[in-house]
Amino acid sequence: MTAEYTENAEFIAGDGTHSTGRAQIGRYLASALTVLPKGTRFITTITSIKFIDREVALLVASGGFAKPGAQAPDRHGIQTMLAVREAGVWRAALFQRTRILPQDSSGQVAR
Repeated sequence: MTAEYTENAEFIAGDGTHSTGRAQIGRYLASALTVLPKGTRFITTITSIKFIDREVALLVASGGFAKPGAQAPDRHGIQTMLAVREAGVWRAALFQRTRILPQDSSGQVAR
């Protein structure tokens, strides 16, 4: 589950949890995934990729978790990832998810 991350990657979840390194990221993901209903999917769309150089790329995506039977996520977020190429394999060196809070009809955050 964490082979996609560099050994010393930084991972910042939508709830603000900050994990460093594959082992800590793996523990966080394993714990987080146990509370989701079976069949939940993470749906994401990459909105931009910018190559910093041949070995580093910045990706921005939007998406979220879709519960079983749902066609789209009920909570949306923005994900940013700094990817690096190590020995020809792309891995995440930094991943951050920021939740997009629901807004009312006037564009204000619904509380």
